[in-house]
Amino acid sequence: MKYSTLCLLVGFYSLPSFAQESEGTILSQLATEEKIEEARVTIIDRLEEEANRQLRKAAPFLSLNYLGNDDDSESDGWGLDYDWSKSVAKSKVPNADLSGLSPGDKKRFKFTQQALSAELKGSYAHEDISNVNNLSSAGIGINLNVVDSGWLMRMESPRKAEECMNALERDDFDSDPAFDAATDACFAPYFDIVRNMESPTFSYSFNLNYKIEANADYTEHHKVYGVSSGLAFEPSSGSALQMLNIFDYPFRFFTRPFFANAENHNANLPSVYFALENVDPSKDSLRNSLPGGDGRFDRLNFEISFSTLVATAKNYPITFEADYRLFREISPSSVIKAAELDRFEYSSFAIYLPSGVFNIESKSDFFLRYMHGKLPFDSQTNEAISIGWKSNLQDLVKNLF
Repeated sequence: MKYSTLCLLVGFYSLPSFAQESEGTILSQLATEEKIEEARVTIIDRLEEEANRQLRKAAPFLSLNYLGNDDDSESDGWGLDYDWSKSVAKSKVPNADLSGLSPGDKKRFKFTQQALSAELKGSYAHEDISNVNNLSSAGIGINLNVVDSGWLMRMESPRKAEECMNALERDDFDSDPAFDAATDACFAPYFDIVRNMESPTFSYSFNLNYKIEANADYTEHHKVYGVSSGLAFEPSSGSALQMLNIFDYPFRFFTRPFFANAENHNANLPSVYFALENVDPSKDSLRNSLPGGDGRFDRLNFEISFSTLVATAKNYPITFEADYRLFREISPSSVIKAAELDRFEYSSFAIYLPSGVFNIESKSDFFLRYMHGKLPFDSQTNEAISIGWKSNLQDLVKNLF
């Protein structure tokens, strides 16, 4: 007997709450037995896209921003930030064979990727301008990425729901929302199943890296060899872990409740990145000016990042991002400690407003960012506020040419 199936991937695909979906996290794929392979390929494609988001692989971007420094002795002006990456990857979804599931069966859905990657990122401002984000890098890496994406369940065709929908007539309803509500009601039993199946999703990575770490114009640089790991975690909606996500409290309780399409957003817990690195500072004039400062050293590199939905405007998401970075040398000499070159801390907080709010059809955002701290090529702590425009690099090139 052939079944018409409803395949549900639950937990990993957190639909944006501004997307007019009333029920938490769900990806549904209707397919007949003859279209199982098509459904499998579609789910894998979407999984790869979501895996990149979970592993914080930002789309290549270019941003133009005006830097306003807090110190009157430092010059304000325009800066340019950039982030580009490319990878050659082999992906594997060993348990994505939908035909292997009988109606009612479920299993965990995992994604594994091995990749060789290259990246170029940094920030540039004219030498007369004090640039708080004075750190650039170019490097290559070998990466292993793993994503646990929640439950995959195969169900028999929702015939009752289809019959319910077929019985609905648009003319019998006063408005589109009323008609949509009736349609949702037809699938209510299936949404109940989804709610009962929700589970946390997470991803992690292991990496071997080599990079040139430099100041904005690469006149000073380090050679850095390292091993690193990253972890991202999304709690299931309504779980205790979601309630313990205190970083999201200001937005969950004080901003999103005033926007009907934003109130059910489920924010990730802060993602964590950790690296153990060996650094060759032979092209760092500040360290080289100190006794023994030109010798190689080991350091810890730690980063914690958080992103969440603040509100919506014209169904576009207004988002908040926070980032904290720590570079700490292991067993520094007393000379390096006295010069305060053994520890660097940097933090930033930003609000992003999509250009679509202003009817600009482009994958770009306007932003307001506060930055404070000291990075490896800085001699003192700096503080600044910047306002600017960030664009998807591929979209920008397409529009220009």
